[in-house]
Amino acid sequence: AIQTIDPRCAYPGCLAVLRGHGFASRPNHNRVRFRGQPVRVRQATPTTLTIQLPRAPGNGRFELNVRGGGEATSPPFMILRRP
Repeated sequence: AIQTIDPRCAYPGCLAVLRGHGFASRPNHNRVRFRGQPVRVRQATPTTLTIQLPRAPGNGRFELNVRGGGEATSPPFMILRRP
């Protein structure tokens, strides 16, 4: 489950932390998408995923698929356009 999204900033390319439970400990075992776009997972623990926000701004949800585990969807999140 993804419970919260903690962004360092909300612009494309920024890092954010997805917090929850049931994540794989290896980054490449967690597949994350946002509005159909793949999202790079930089670091992973069973309770956090550090991700890089995708290039296209917009409102949507992160979708997670854990290898050998389950699937989860985040609360809504807005990636902002750079000023």
